[in-house]
Amino acid sequence: MPVLRVTTTDLYESSFFLACRGGKLADVWVDRGRLKDTVVFVFEGNGQLTELQRAYHTGTATVNLADFRRSLVHLRRRLHAALSNQHSEGTRCHAPAPEPAAAVAS
Repeated sequence: MPVLRVTTTDLYESSFFLACRGGKLADVWVDRGRLKDTVVFVFEGNGQLTELQRAYHTGTATVNLADFRRSLVHLRRRLHAALSNQHSEGTRCHAPAPEPAAAVAS
């Protein structure tokens, strides 16, 4: 099965993907717009990402709240890292990948 890439700016949707282990967080970057900066999360996975995305957008999603909270904390750290690492030039600024244990901690 081909690898699917899903891009979203929705922090809660991203947390849902991570909590359900639907894919891996492939990248986090900042899109520097004219009015505001937007953090973009990129996930890679298989067809499960499509199903999770459908469930999220139709309101039928279910998730373990403890896993969701851990995912949310992890993504907020990545979001703040991306914003703090912005450069004055360019339209994309990537967040550094955390230590492997950092994703599990909290």
